[in-house]
Amino acid sequence: ICMCGLTNNQPFCDGAHKKTAGEEEGKVYRYNPDGTRTEVQ
Repeated sequence: ICMCGLTNNQPFCDGAHKKTAGEEEGKVYRYNPDGTRTEVQ
């Protein structure tokens, strides 16, 4: 079961949470359809 909400195979985990590696604590990111992330100001 997906707990992060980033999966493309709801409700199952597809490993998409691995994209969050390298995020800085205290920052908020938006994940774009092409797989890139953008910091939300």
